[in-house]
Amino acid sequence: MSIDLETLRSAVEADPADPMMRFALGQKLYDEVQTREGLAEAAEHLRYAWAHGRENAVYGYKLGLVLADLGETEEARTVLGAALERARAANDAEGHDLVPAIEDALGSL
Repeated sequence: MSIDLETLRSAVEADPADPMMRFALGQKLYDEVQTREGLAEAAEHLRYAWAHGRENAVYGYKLGLVLADLGETEEARTVLGAALERARAANDAEGHDLVPAIEDALGSL
């Protein structure tokens, strides 16, 4: 079941300090709103999730992809590098399976 964009926006408005909801909104924006403004808003929410969420590599991976699409290559490289370290140290539930995808993303920068 997919949650629509407006429902996610309402959830974030209700609790803007929830990194999981901020990640969900950022990911939804990245998936559905491929404008510069949509990507910039996605980056804002994903930055928050990455800075305040659990040690989860997927947060950094998604943020790195958005930053790369925005042309913020240096920040993307830094975030993806940190996400790769987390993924390599993680078990599968925490993102270890993302190692190849993160390596590919870094290689394309």
